Amino acid sequence: MLAYNQGVVSGGGNTYEQQGPRANQARSVEGWWVMIARLIDAVFGCRHPRYSFPVTIRGANRRPQAAALTGTYVACLDCGREFPYDWQQMRVITSSSERREYVAALTTKEAA
Repeated sequence: MLAYNQGVVSGGGNTYEQQGPRANQARSVEGWWVMIARLIDAVFGCRHPRYSFPVTIRGANRRPQAAALTGTYVACLDCGREFPYDWQQMRVITSSSERREYVAALTTKEAA
């Protein structure tokens, strides 16, 4: 017996992605809403004015993605978003260009 669920047809142990105009239309509408949500968040979203105290994850515990870069992260107290924190310079790493600079500085330190 085949079961149909949101563009995916499954049956007999196999799952197949439905191809067709309805599946494509559903993906495009979902992508449109994501784009609108990001635009609204950029204009009216949280400006992250207040941060938690830096948290350093040690050992084999699950590490949040924000802590993957430096091992330490802070969280916005208003919206809960997590940001990498550079404990050496005592600052939050917020933009992708700052992340690239941090990684580049680490690689030059390790190479020396």
